Amino acid sequence: MSSSRSLRSLAGKLRPVLAPFVGQVREGVMLGAHNVQQLYGDVPDVKVHHFKHVSDFDYQEPTHLSEDHFPNFRKFDSVYETTTLDSTRSDFFFFANFPFDHRSRVIYDPNIATEKVGILGKLFLRKVRRVQGCVAYFSNNVSGHFGHWFHFTLPLLIAYREAGLLDQIDHFYIGDCDIKPFHTESFKRLRLDPSKMVNLPCRGDRAVVAIKHKHTQETPGFETPWHCKIYLDRLSSDLVQTMADSVPVSQSPASEKLYVRRGNVTWRRLLNEAELESIFESRGYRLTTMDQLSFADQVNAFRGAKTIVAVHGSAMLNLQFCLPGTSAAEIFPENYPDPFNFALTHYHGVRYGYLLGKAVKGPGRWDDVYLPADKLRRFLDEFESRERVTSSQGI
Repeated sequence: MSSSRSLRSLAGKLRPVLAPFVGQVREGVMLGAHNVQQLYGDVPDVKVHHFKHVSDFDYQEPTHLSEDHFPNFRKFDSVYETTTLDSTRSDFFFFANFPFDHRSRVIYDPNIATEKVGILGKLFLRKVRRVQGCVAYFSNNVSGHFGHWFHFTLPLLIAYREAGLLDQIDHFYIGDCDIKPFHTESFKRLRLDPSKMVNLPCRGDRAVVAIKHKHTQETPGFETPWHCKIYLDRLSSDLVQTMADSVPVSQSPASEKLYVRRGNVTWRRLLNEAELESIFESRGYRLTTMDQLSFADQVNAFRGAKTIVAVHGSAMLNLQFCLPGTSAAEIFPENYPDPFNFALTHYHGVRYGYLLGKAVKGPGRWDDVYLPADKLRRFLDEFESRERVTSSQGI
């Protein structure tokens, strides 16, 4: 009891000493078009920009076995929407993958679950690195993740371009993470200077903060968890697709049929992969993984394939580099049928299918999957049959 009182007493004495250097994140701002004027419209030296674009595309029903029908794989809207703050105040700053405003409130997308923000209630540094010029927020809540970088971060360039801010940015805060090869290569391919990346907490003379809203669409009569809502839009996909324009077409013969392994991961693993790989090989599929491949090699692998099958994961981001008419199918645990790449395939003329396996609790963040061999055979029979029919019809 006395030790607890001593600790409280010590904390009380240290609080005023540490206060100029350390604060606690007590409040968050779920920024959107609905509240941005109320929150920042009257704040001196802060301008507000809003951009929204709805894209057209041709819809195609996915291929699946009758027992795997899942309502979220349906018609959807392709909406890109961002809210951007342009602050010439020096009290906006960036820390732990997030932007903070003049009142030390963390700013994030309303469609990120509060528990995913992670920093609420935690400590932050008040004295962060000061950099000269304009710093742009260019991160997400999982900053060093390959798929999140391409899906959620790079599309922020559209917001800065539409707000007329892109040419005024001196630094891009990519989050508190190591700068990885995919960060550097994507900057170069988008004709951005990699030396402008900042990966430490910082503040600048000016801060621009774009928040991209992940549009979610409910399926009537069906309760969907957060990860089963469609939110990939065409503008974001087209931006990333342009990165492939500078990749020379490989002169090596490509494999027409690919099975892409999950690679070095601890979740969403295919538990009986060795058994199923023999089925793929008997049907002419080449077994491969995207781990350690350069961006150009990944582009050429998918660009040269006619049929691709994989467990859902970041490797399937490469579907946007496929040629029109390619067929692609994803394997999911039964409790994680995420239609994210289903949306992506529509923008690039890729025929899509999906297959649900049994979810098995594993050591990682998400469940692993077990897929009976017979179910895979039945699906491939239907999937490849449909592919032959649509190819012969020129669809």
